Amino acid sequence: ISVRFLLGKAEQNQYTLLLNAGISKNKIILAPTLPLLYKYLLHPSVLVGNDSGVSHLAAFIGVPVVSIFGHTDPKQWRPWGKTVRTIRSPSNDLTDIKPESVWTVIIELLSNN
Repeated sequence: ISVRFLLGKAEQNQYTLLLNAGISKNKIILAPTLPLLYKYLLHPSVLVGNDSGVSHLAAFIGVPVVSIFGHTDPKQWRPWGKTVRTIRSPSNDLTDIKPESVWTVIIELLSNN
């Protein structure tokens, strides 16, 4: 699975952290324009994102989505679609969601599509 990181303006501080973690610059898309965002959303196998507009856009155009929730309620705010799965932190803290649990949902979602 090829991974890209789409960072909005609010996540710009994560850019340096990703570079320091060894992520290549060409895998990080910082504050893409709407047409560029659409281009990137057309090609992923799956989009893993938080409760955000990008997750809703991806679900709308049919991209499989794993949407991660902290304190917001996925029953009310989740993206809609046949290929959308949600994960909610029981503690309302996104950092308590284990990468392994996200990976399990990704594999389940992709194997059913």
